[in-house]
Amino acid sequence: MATVTAHTAVDTITTYLDVPMGGNTGGAQKKIPGAAGGEENTAWLSGQGDAYSAGTSGYPGSLTPFTATNAQGTNVPVTHTRLISVRYRATATTSKFAVNAYDSTLSRIFAVVSAFNELDNDEALNAAATVISHETGEATITVGGANDFVLLTMIVG
Repeated sequence: MATVTAHTAVDTITTYLDVPMGGNTGGAQKKIPGAAGGEENTAWLSGQGDAYSAGTSGYPGSLTPFTATNAQGTNVPVTHTRLISVRYRATATTSKFAVNAYDSTLSRIFAVVSAFNELDNDEALNAAATVISHETGEATITVGGANDFVLLTMIVG
């Protein structure tokens, strides 16, 4: 499925929390400094078994080399997993929050930590996450009434 690049019935987004959670393990960084500026780092795909050299090259620990060489293609390692917490206004009782519309470097939802309506006097329902589509990066949230505010916390990448 394709990444969703637009919110539905969402406005007035405020970020409360945006914490990097790692994922940049040895060799998995998407861009690394090089002679020509930011370069793709695909050494992790190779089975060459390069010797480790003081954190500057090669594989840490021991690796039995093999002769395969791979191309990165479209499946890249997760290098920017983040914990985000946002507040947004749902302009209808059902809204869809797309992580790619929030930040174009994001494309997946790995977990929803919490989703609830901000306390209002007119609430009939708590916010309910009705559909979490991790592969498209979209969370469908149902609230008690249009123009309610949703507090949403997710692990995304």
